[in-house]
Amino acid sequence: MKILYAVLLASLVLAAPQAANAQGAGVCNRQADEIASKVQGDAQAWIDAIDHSLPQDEQDALKLLFSRNRDRSLQVVDKQKEECTAQFKDMQNMMDAVVAFYTGGLSKILAPRMTHVDVSEILAGYPLGGPNALIPKFREDVLRGDNGTIANIVRDPWKCLTFQRKC
Repeated sequence: MKILYAVLLASLVLAAPQAANAQGAGVCNRQADEIASKVQGDAQAWIDAIDHSLPQDEQDALKLLFSRNRDRSLQVVDKQKEECTAQFKDMQNMMDAVVAFYTGGLSKILAPRMTHVDVSEILAGYPLGGPNALIPKFREDVLRGDNGTIANIVRDPWKCLTFQRKC
């Protein structure tokens, strides 16, 4: 019986890598999106600030320069996001295998987001998922922006109990 479980677990581990890469790491995705948004905004601000009294060819040259700088920066952001996600790959593969085993293989046939447990979010201190996960969104809907002591304890009991956060 133990051998059967070991074989099943090994086959799930071998099947899991494509799922981890497809999902990415929430922490990495969020950080990359934030940086990319800043790069896009800065590049657009630079383009908008081009002096229109300059000759058209100089304006075009500056627009091209800023656009290429933006594109190269976004390529670096994508590369960094891939490297960040790669750091979580082995742990994510293990988590995916455990989830597949625990759900009796249902996680392999259900929609990816239904049973996905993002290891990067857990390691970042979000045991219930990242800021956009179902449970934190529901909690914020219930609290409706309340910043009182009880709401802060509900949001992050551990940090309140260990005095890492003002409650």
